[in-house]
Amino acid sequence: LAEVALLERAKASLQAERPEAALALLDRHAEEHADGALTEEREALRALARCAAGDVAAGRSDMRSFLRAYPRSTYAARVRAACE
Repeated sequence: LAEVALLERAKASLQAERPEAALALLDRHAEEHADGALTEEREALRALARCAAGDVAAGRSDMRSFLRAYPRSTYAARVRAACE
């Protein structure tokens, strides 16, 4: 439940155009739930947040890592489009 709550807060931060807050929550999620059930979603959100924060190089790096790890993800198209 705590795992879901952290990601929901990160999503809300992204929607509120607060990508830095989203990244902080995603870092916390990675620390507390390193091998959690929602790792794929966390890594997709990380790429989206980095691009939204204007860190295009890191966002693209995260995108490539995400697509290597989760090539058939339902998030793949959204992650690909994030830093364009």
